Parts: sequence; C-alpha cells; structure tokens
Amino acid sequence: MNASGSNTLQMNEFAVTLDGEVIDTILSCDMFEYLTAEGDADKPLLTFYKQVEDSRDTIFNRWLGETLGSQSPSNRPRRTFVVTAANDGNAIRRWTFKGAWIAAVAQGSLDSTSHEFAVERVKLGYDKIACELLG
Repeated sequence: MNASGSNTLQMNEFAVTLDGEVIDTILSCDMFEYLTAEGDADKPLLTFYKQVEDSRDTIFNRWLGETLGSQSPSNRPRRTFVVTAANDGNAIRRWTFKGAWIAAVAQGSLDSTSHEFAVERVKLGYDKIACELLG
C-alpha cells in the first residue's frame, strides 16, 4: 500500500512468458491498448525492450531464428506471449497475446567502452489480446 492507504501496482513487477517458458531478459514493455471502443480492428504493435541473449537456445532466440528463416511476413511463426503484472509478488493482471509474431527487431547501440547490457527493441503483432483480473 502507498502512503494514502490505497493498493497500487509497482511498475517494475512483471513477468513474461513465451509459450509458457519464462523470458527473464525483458527490461520493459511499452504502454499498450487492450480495451478500446474500436475493439480489435486496429491492433497496435506491442513494443518491449530486452537484453540481447548470446545463446541460440533461448526460447526468444529460437523464435527469432525461425522468423528470420521464414520466407514471407505471412509465414512468420506465431506464439502465445503473456505479460503478468504483480504487486508484492502476487499476480494481479495478465495480458495474453495470442497468435503473436515478431514484426520488427531493432538493435540498440553497441559500445565497446560500455559495461551495460546490449538491448534490442522488439515489436510484436498479434491476432488477439485477452486481459484477466487476477487479484
């Protein structure tokens, strides 16, 4: 609870899974719409920022490799991408992006003098989004 006694969500408490497997290298997700007057007609892309992983065997890098190997955008492999927000470790809200595909990946700056993680920006398209209130 905050100083005024109301229960509020801390912005840094969230978890992400891809087809049920945890991705722990996601740093942030941009604001996204999940309930609009227009419904799902014009779904915006989901944008998130993640650390670049050096292993080809991580779930995200396997998905990225499959996407890079697809011959056309319509053949991009689709997955279920889930973002779960928590408060004090208790899940309170979950967004499930069904039929998600990688629409774009942008590599962040590479700097040999820096000791920071390399970051990439990923944009996902999706067929459907569902929101659950858990808390």
